[in-house]
This record gives sequence, C-alpha cells and structure tokens, in this order.
Amino acid sequence: MVEQQAQTFASILTGAVVSLADRMQVRGRPKKRVRVRHGPIEMAQAANAREAWLFAIRNETPLNTFVTVHWDHAPAKLEGLHLVKRNGKLRDGLKAWVYRNAPGVPFAWIEVREKTRALGEHVHLFVHVPDHLREGFTQAVDRLVALQSASVSSTATKTVPVGPKWWDRFAYVMKGGTDEVRDRFMSAEQRARPGWGPSQGTIEGARVRIAHSIGPMARKAAESAPEGLSAVSAVA
Repeated sequence: MVEQQAQTFASILTGAVVSLADRMQVRGRPKKRVRVRHGPIEMAQAANAREAWLFAIRNETPLNTFVTVHWDHAPAKLEGLHLVKRNGKLRDGLKAWVYRNAPGVPFAWIEVREKTRALGEHVHLFVHVPDHLREGFTQAVDRLVALQSASVSSTATKTVPVGPKWWDRFAYVMKGGTDEVRDRFMSAEQRARPGWGPSQGTIEGARVRIAHSIGPMARKAAESAPEGLSAVSAVA
C-alpha cells in the first residue's frame, strides 16, 4: 500500500514537472528587459530629488558624502556588464557596508548618471555616512569598484564631503537637465560655466534614482505620522 502511494505521488510529481516544462516551452524564454533611453533630467525627476534631499536632512540622515565613479577608467571584468548593473552592484555593496558598520542607520542616497564627451558615462552618488565612518566608506567604494573591474585607474573613483552648501552640489548634477531644470536649480553663474552645458545625449536606463528610505513613499508616510515633520530651510 505504501509502495503504491509512493508510486502514485511520483507519477503526480512527474506529471506536474512535465506540464510545467510544456508551458515553459510554449511561452519560450523570458524576453530580455529593454531599458528606456533617457535624455536630459526632467523637472519631475529634479524636483523629486530635491524633496528627497530635504527629507534626508529632516530625517537626520543628511547626504554628506559625494561619490563619483568613472566606469571608463575601471573596465568591467565581465564582458557586456551594463553600467546600470554595475551601479546597482556598487549600491548594494555600499548598503551592506553601511548596515554592517552602522546598524539602524538608513541607507539614504541619490544617484545621478551623466554622459559627457570628455568623461564618458559616469555616476554621482550622494550618500549619508556617519562622520566616524567616512574613511572606511571611501575605502569601501574603492574596494567595491575594484571587485567588479579588470583594472582600476587612479581617476576611476573620487569620494569627498558634500560640504555645508549642499545646494551647490545639487546644482552641479542638475547641469544635465532641461532648460527648465537648469533655470530652476542653477544660478546664472553656474549655467555659464565651461563644461556645465546641458548636452549629454541619451543614457540607457534611469538618469536619477533615489533610495526608498527618502523616496516619495517614505516622505508620504512621514507626513501622515502623528508627530509630523519639522520644517527645514531650502538652503540649510
């Protein structure tokens, strides 16, 4: 009896596997995800990033560290590895590092990708890092870039403090925005600086990405909290 039940179960399991295989064969292989190509940074993206930055300040996780990675100066070990994935691997590694070294501290960040003739495609990351971990974080950036690179030039990475005038740093990465974005977030002096022109062609994948911890859903949840949110100056 037990043997008969075992055979029946095996038959059912085999039938289920065959059925699943048949359905997969009919469906075919999953299609490769097509990434949308983006031109200049649009106003909605820029405004969302600015609100996220202000929220990070209110949430006592100010974006105090500015990371730049020039991927052309650190060619990938794996051929064909898209820069979107390289950026993702870097963020995931930094998130793990922050959680390991600063338990309970949210991983707050804003990513802006750029593409210029002089520098090729590169990425800027604004990240919250506790002050006592700044040196270790810089070393983590270098190590994580090296792990996925066949070689690394001395110009591949740069990690510096954002500084007290965070809005100047924000304006810097908005130089690849539309005319509306540049007029809204950059001064006339900044718009006139050599190399700060808006022409950057198109980029495959998102131009601007924001951490969930300071994104729209987190901001909405905080606004509906009983204690509310304290006001913060636009230039503080």
